[in-house]
Amino acid sequence: MAAELLDFEEPVGVLLKEIDALSMMPQTEARAADIARLRGRVTELRVELFGALTPWQVVQVSRHAGRPGTLDYIERLFTDFVELHGDRRFADDPAIVCGMAVYHGEPVLVVGHQKGRTTKEKIARNFGYARPEGYRKALRAMRLAEKFRRPIIVFVDTPAAYRASSRKNEAWPRPSRSTSGDGGDRGPDRHRRVRRGRQRGRARHRRRRPRAHPAVRHLQRHSAGRMFRDSLARREPEG
Repeated sequence: MAAELLDFEEPVGVLLKEIDALSMMPQTEARAADIARLRGRVTELRVELFGALTPWQVVQVSRHAGRPGTLDYIERLFTDFVELHGDRRFADDPAIVCGMAVYHGEPVLVVGHQKGRTTKEKIARNFGYARPEGYRKALRAMRLAEKFRRPIIVFVDTPAAYRASSRKNEAWPRPSRSTSGDGGDRGPDRHRRVRRGRQRGRARHRRRRPRAHPAVRHLQRHSAGRMFRDSLARREPEG
């Protein structure tokens, strides 16, 4: 509990430690009353602290480790949630949650980042760092919502996009003409092949010199030989 507290919440952490210590002891009516009193004091202290936050403390609260995630909002605000998985081209990204739900009787699309609570959940969801397949999944869901004219509700909660050199080939899969929708490849692989072809073309052009016509080469050889003999004749001393 104390690990999820901010620096200005230190008084709350002290009270929470006392509550944990009393909870581990044999329960009596007096200890139960003390625990209830301490919990009431924690609530009052939090109201006082969060009622007079500085601008930097507001930023810290927005980055609080225990803040609600997308699934928490979905559980409390929406009904009939049906999650959508996969980008239909490469894989599914658990860091981005997409799905259809009902909000106050109106069908909507919900999209948001999910970091997880425990260490296992954070590793499974990549700590909220979205991969390219996650953005493609969100785009696919948004196009589906556009098709059925459903509002889109987005919860943005991510430190940044995911960067990994070992996944650069997986991040941009080579789509077929039936899946790309525009009749051509996309991504760095296509541009890499184009650059490689241009480099090979320039190398072949440098190695291959244009050959002149045989008659032109014959005249060049004879004219060069004639000019060489004339230069030698001019250099010979007069007898």
